Amino acid sequence: MASSPIPPTKPPHPLFVKSCSPMMPRSCWFSVFVYVWWLPLMLAGAEEQQQQGEAGCSGSDKKCGNLTISYPFWLRETAEEEQGSAACAPPDFEVTCLSNDTPVLPSSLPSSLGFAIMDILYEEDSLRVVDLGRTRLSQASNGGCGIQIWNTSDKLGRPFSIAPANVNLVLYNCTDASAARRDGALVETSLGCGNHTQVFVEASDSETSYIAGCDAVVLPVLGGANGRANASDYDRLIGDGFLMTWENPPTPARKFTHANHV
Repeated sequence: MASSPIPPTKPPHPLFVKSCSPMMPRSCWFSVFVYVWWLPLMLAGAEEQQQQGEAGCSGSDKKCGNLTISYPFWLRETAEEEQGSAACAPPDFEVTCLSNDTPVLPSSLPSSLGFAIMDILYEEDSLRVVDLGRTRLSQASNGGCGIQIWNTSDKLGRPFSIAPANVNLVLYNCTDASAARRDGALVETSLGCGNHTQVFVEASDSETSYIAGCDAVVLPVLGGANGRANASDYDRLIGDGFLMTWENPPTPARKFTHANHV
């Protein structure tokens, strides 16, 4: 009796190819067991790292004065803490604690003073700051001689911007004050350098105006209830600061150390 031909064997689908040899069942199933047991731990660890990064770089919250400095901001302190903080926090958000009391956000210009942080609104991604260059100008005993001032917008790092809620306080530093004095909208201040220069201010919703003999810089300040500011109160306006906003950086992964190794 003639035997019928054996049909060719259809190759299995690649997704169903057996990875375990029938000659080694114990080692194969042990590997599968380890993988199934380890996978949930890996997924839980990744989720924990993300949550801890968002909560403040694995517990990197610090106090400076009355303020708590949390992610994305971080305090520069000892070398060891610097290394740990810098591993999970972006350098643009570095804060120094001046005199162990005042948190300061550095200026993006190396030769200019930064911003004293008065309050941080983490839920709104905004903070109230005071431009230390302007306060130094208003507090100088020599009337501001030799103090270089900058537009506030030029001093901001890339993730930060001036909030739209502010109004502009324009400072005009004039070597020839005759044109400025003819402008009825300007307020003369005591911020000049003796008989060499005189400083005038105006509150404006727009940018600077050209005034002969004067250089202008723009400082944002908080407006009143009506959204406007009185230039005659320039000293108080400078001291009250302004609102700054930031763009959140990508969520960092927690630094892997022996302390968090499972």
